[in-house]
Amino acid sequence: MKTEQVIEKILYEVIEEKNNELDISMEKSLETCIIGPDSQLDSLGVLSFVVEVERAIEDEFQVEISLINEEFLNSNSNHMSTLKNLKLFLTKKIIEK
Repeated sequence: MKTEQVIEKILYEVIEEKNNELDISMEKSLETCIIGPDSQLDSLGVLSFVVEVERAIEDEFQVEISLINEEFLNSNSNHMSTLKNLKLFLTKKIIEK
């Protein structure tokens, strides 16, 4: 399976876990918003989502990636806006390592 396919699978698994855990209904779609007004996650939900994704990526690829980084905090990156952007960001970071 290609890196991007594995990442997408991980993202959908984390969404399913968050849906069950938080009693929400995030759609398993690349257009799903992670943060912002269209997201179903509150700030704690986003943090939980990020931790689970980082852990799953580390387990699968043996690389450590920080999703909430200085670039993101300075609003220079939109990698957390949608699943598609997050998938592209993760794929690039994993390939670079």
